[in-house]
Amino acid sequence: MRLNEHTVITGKSVILTPYVSEHVEQYHKWMQDPFLQEMTASEPLSIEEEYDNQKSWREDDEKLTFIILDRESESMIGDVNLFITENEDSAEVWNGEVEIMIAEESARRKGVATEAIRLFMHYVCEHLPRVQLFFVKIGDSNESSLKLFEKLDFRFHKHVEVFSETELRQSVTGALTNSLKEHWADYSATLINKPP
Repeated sequence: MRLNEHTVITGKSVILTPYVSEHVEQYHKWMQDPFLQEMTASEPLSIEEEYDNQKSWREDDEKLTFIILDRESESMIGDVNLFITENEDSAEVWNGEVEIMIAEESARRKGVATEAIRLFMHYVCEHLPRVQLFFVKIGDSNESSLKLFEKLDFRFHKHVEVFSETELRQSVTGALTNSLKEHWADYSATLINKPP
């Protein structure tokens, strides 16, 4: 999605930056890790396929992604994504499937995923108001992600036995947007739209 191609969000511990071609090589290295493949339900791709994916993320109006950087070192530590789908009840509103990956083990269990998701969801609520429902699909073996999204007030929707995954949902309400604004202030977050 081109919406965020010149946007950088700086929080307390993380920086969210657009996914550009310079990030692909590191991303490709991450996705060779069998643990990350299992946690993200992903298949390993060739480096050429990863470059194609990066272009797809940039150009597809139904996908939004940021690379997560450690604020102190500005090194890549993961990514956060949104896949837009039509709402079952109304074509006027969208559902947004959220995904996050903290790929660098040294960055896990430090609160960066929580901060990144809150900043990301605030950005989505502000800039994609047609998204009225967030949801996640989490594999049964990924207990840490399940706990993370439950902590973020996502609620159980269903378990899909055939895919061994649980779907959690959270509607976009005034209470949610107010909470996200408060966290934005807590993180002293700033949004910068860089010139092209």
